[in-house]
Amino acid sequence: FEGRPLTNVELSAEQNRFLAGFPGQIRLFLAGDQTLIWRMVTKESRQVHPSSDCYRGMGYQIELKPALIQSNGMRWNCFQAIRGKEKLAIRETIQDTSGTSWIDVSSWYWDAFLRRTSGPWKVITVVSKSPN
Repeated sequence: FEGRPLTNVELSAEQNRFLAGFPGQIRLFLAGDQTLIWRMVTKESRQVHPSSDCYRGMGYQIELKPALIQSNGMRWNCFQAIRGKEKLAIRETIQDTSGTSWIDVSSWYWDAFLRRTSGPWKVITVVSKSPN
């Protein structure tokens, strides 16, 4: 991923039970000092939601950051998750097979629901320790 080798991390039995009925697959990887949550989604679904919702649910304060657009056109939603002294920099994107990317789940969902895009889609979340 972005020039770094990936190391697969097995999901726990509890995580697998939580994912029952998810429309696709979820994989967890380490890439150097980053954690990647890789969701392959096979159909539009309200079960796909922003990772900021998960972090908020785990007690983190969320600070939105400016979106990132890479030179290849890939767009990323960015935020910082803060809980106590822990600060995480998180970016996330949804991408279809033609390379179109979305930075918010709602826009992706409606494009998928209205058949403006077709799956499978990659929902990639990159988690790093925040430098500040």
